[in-house]
Amino acid sequence: EYERAIAAAPDSVGAYLALGEVQGRQGKWELAWATLERYRARRPADPRLPYFTGRLAATSGLRLDEGEQAL
Repeated sequence: EYERAIAAAPDSVGAYLALGEVQGRQGKWELAWATLERYRARRPADPRLPYFTGRLAATSGLRLDEGEQAL
């Protein structure tokens, strides 16, 4: 469902965030990071990326240095 939304609107942040949130809730942290990276590749200047990066690092416990630097 979220992948279809991303395909339909690949520059829209909402579907990426929703997909990453679901992946995180399922404990699929590497997939959540991959989803964030896909969005970053599409919209590298999005001013919300530092927040999303920091939040994912804090909730996953992964890539903490990257999350800290982003914030």
